[in-house]
Amino acid sequence: MYKDLESKIDSLLYDSNFLTNRCHSLIKELSEIKEEKEILQNKYDESRKIIQILQDSHFEISEKQRELNRKQKDIISKPSEMQNENMLLKKEVETLKNDLTGFIKSTAKLLKILYLRRLR
Repeated sequence: MYKDLESKIDSLLYDSNFLTNRCHSLIKELSEIKEEKEILQNKYDESRKIIQILQDSHFEISEKQRELNRKQKDIISKPSEMQNENMLLKKEVETLKNDLTGFIKSTAKLLKILYLRRLR
């Protein structure tokens, strides 16, 4: 009977040692998993920050691009001050040409009239 009891106690001791070792092994594994989880969580948080920064940058660049496109459209669609001045000057030159042509024709007629009067 003692032998049977001793055998059972030995078996329980063996099982207890096995379970204790297994428990320590699982505790160590759990600790490693927690450390890995923390590292991964930190990487995830850092990645989210980077993604947010990239999204913000993309939004800012898109806004700037829209503004540049709008300004470019305004510049293309509106003649510049210099272009307006050039158009006015061209009109004035054309008016002066017409006036000068008219003056030359009038002068030529006047000279013909004066010449004809002298001949008489």
